[in-house]
Amino acid sequence: MKIGTSASLLKDTITGGAWLSSARVVRCWVKSRNE
Repeated sequence: MKIGTSASLLKDTITGGAWLSSARVVRCWVKSRNE
């Protein structure tokens, strides 16, 4: 396995995790605004 492959995989994991958490925050924020 090449180092570049694992590095890009790690970057994808971090980006995906950040995207998931920000999507959750946005959803909670929209819900609180609607109430």
